[in-house]
Amino acid sequence: MRILLAILALVCATMGYFIWRAPRSESINATVDGINDITLVAEGFVANERPRPVMGLGYAQWANFRRISSNGETYTQVGSGASVVRKGVQPTRYVVREVLWTKHGTFGPQRYASLLVEDTKFGKVLGMKEWLCRRDECEVTSDDAVGWQGQHAALFVRRVLNPEMATGGAIGVKPYPKTVFRVKQVSPSVRLGPEELKSRTSMSCSPETSIFLRRDINRVAVSNGSWTFVPQRNASQVFCFPEVLLVISGGAQDGVHLDLISPDGALLGQFQASLGRFPVSDGGTYQYVADASVSERLIRLRLLHFHKHWPKPGEKAPAEWETLVEVDRAESEGLHRGP
Repeated sequence: MRILLAILALVCATMGYFIWRAPRSESINATVDGINDITLVAEGFVANERPRPVMGLGYAQWANFRRISSNGETYTQVGSGASVVRKGVQPTRYVVREVLWTKHGTFGPQRYASLLVEDTKFGKVLGMKEWLCRRDECEVTSDDAVGWQGQHAALFVRRVLNPEMATGGAIGVKPYPKTVFRVKQVSPSVRLGPEELKSRTSMSCSPETSIFLRRDINRVAVSNGSWTFVPQRNASQVFCFPEVLLVISGGAQDGVHLDLISPDGALLGQFQASLGRFPVSDGGTYQYVADASVSERLIRLRLLHFHKHWPKPGEKAPAEWETLVEVDRAESEGLHRGP
């Protein structure tokens, strides 16, 4: 009898799980044009725990609004896929609110995530989209299987608010401005071991300057105390000079990406040197900038490439390749105009 009751309870619970209504498909009550400043709010979610907001700050940035206010900070898009983050916010008329809520029933609770686009001036909801949350993700919608849920959410918000700037590609990768550069292979002159290669900030940087992972946007960024700079790709190193900071990002396959930042966090220039002539098979290559200099005319990098593996503890491995990279600031476009 007990076994029969247990089976019956299991069947009822299973039926209860599946009879919850499907998430509401997206609905748009009204649209507006050219909205470039939004406030992003997440309610019901617990920091660093699942489920996380479906769109969240990362995909909101990919949606490419000029400014996003969130959690007491303002994210301003600059250049090609980068943003500068500063403390403080200004209220915006349009709010994107993602709410995690629970529907209770006979057979237990079921969670949903609702994304609302609100016009606070008139107290109206312009659009709504919803997900059903199973296990540790909110993933069940009427969307097809192509793309990511956060991407669908961001595109929905864009359809409602129609910001001026395009997303810049399916995954937010925007080309850097045209860069004029020269590359010269030189004899290895620097012998760096594991301890030296741990350094990500130059000796001239202040103690406030650091490279760290912004978990809310899943990007490695650079902070200088009063501001944070988030490059298009994960930051790997930063060199500090009296009038400028040089942020280095990218990888061996797509070359080196350079962002010049003023001491107060303003973007001064962006450059990319594509160095695709090194082999990437048989263990790949790993690059490290051993030295850098910035003048009004040139950016010079002493770039090391390690083949197959990063030096192991106790190993003083020479670079298999070493190159001198010179970026001509005067001849390069340097920085996309506009926001």
